Amino acid sequence: KKDFFGVLPYFNVQFSPQKMTKLRLTYNTSMNVPSVSQIQPVLDLSNPTSVYKGNENLTSDYSHNLFFHYMKPDIVKGTFFIIVSNINYANNKISNFSYTTINDTTLDNIALRKGVTYNKYVNMDNAFTGFLFANYTMPVKLIKSNLSMNGNYTYSQTPSMINLQENMTKTNMYSAGVMITSNVNENVDFTLSYN
Repeated sequence: KKDFFGVLPYFNVQFSPQKMTKLRLTYNTSMNVPSVSQIQPVLDLSNPTSVYKGNENLTSDYSHNLFFHYMKPDIVKGTFFIIVSNINYANNKISNFSYTTINDTTLDNIALRKGVTYNKYVNMDNAFTGFLFANYTMPVKLIKSNLSMNGNYTYSQTPSMINLQENMTKTNMYSAGVMITSNVNENVDFTLSYN
């Protein structure tokens, strides 16, 4: 039996610095408790070339999450602006550990033959994900349309342990888009978009 304990603070702030403008900031934390198979020290030899054993020293990971939302519509000008962002950072992230032997060896009191991969889970820091999204909409009076422009950026880094070396997998993703929507009259409307 293994018990897990944690304190999970939370706060949320919302206010309007100007009329129609809204800003929201939320911070919360969470815990991810390891599963029975991840923590139970039982050796799985179902695949002789890739063996697995639960890690009884594994602890729960602890995540910090920060969410930001800003919205500013302008009824007079017919514009709309929004920003949404989220950041997540995890301590003691439950991460993959793999070690492929180059000679007969012993690891965690397990005798491993040359070429066998030993797998388990370990706790590692600096796991991070974040994204930012922004959109701006404005009227185009000439064609009785609205023009929307948006952009999105996502970044993540995931730690792991490969052959006793710390490894950090980093991912960057970008996207942008433009959309024109129109309602010329009750009989004619159209939408054009590009991403």
